[in-house]
Amino acid sequence: MNTKVSFGALQVRLRQAAKTALEERGFKTVKRPGKGIRPGARLVAKPARGPAVEVAVRTSRERALGFSRLDNGDWRTLQKVQLVLAVVPDRAEGAYQLLAFESKTLKSWYGRALKALESAGRSPELAVPVFIALDEQSKKNVGHNIVGLKKAALWSVSIGLKQLEDQKLSEDQETFVNRVKREFAERMEVDVSKVWVKFGLLA
Repeated sequence: MNTKVSFGALQVRLRQAAKTALEERGFKTVKRPGKGIRPGARLVAKPARGPAVEVAVRTSRERALGFSRLDNGDWRTLQKVQLVLAVVPDRAEGAYQLLAFESKTLKSWYGRALKALESAGRSPELAVPVFIALDEQSKKNVGHNIVGLKKAALWSVSIGLKQLEDQKLSEDQETFVNRVKREFAERMEVDVSKVWVKFGLLA
């Protein structure tokens, strides 16, 4: 994998990989546009049976997941979705791990972490994220002893280097017109099927 790829560009591929993983589990997905939502960070996923669910896709450089709070104390993002897909570095160099969590389960874990911080006299500001390590040991001090969040995952899959490389090739092969339509749709927060493109030259 090209190490010169920016994390921002990599995040786009990781979100797409998360979307693909959902589809491989039988969900039909569409991107949920919205003000301030990064492309691919929110999805609507329809299972083979049952109602559609709102999905948040989170990416991280570390094996930890963090959420801040709203003015009313609710956990940001978690009150709007039913499922969270976290994409974090895997043990293998350059590979990533995707973990799926129910938002109600995460609310319980982060509630416990917040209480531990408050008991220690370290209650954070609402805008400051509370982090929980996915593994049993945290590489940094986050102010509480709640760890091992990966145990709460519904399921997890690995995203290998080949998958990310294949995704990059797919991006590279995207036509200029399709790229313009996709980027315009994301900017205007509409479905790409509603966008048409016409080019012209001044005489």
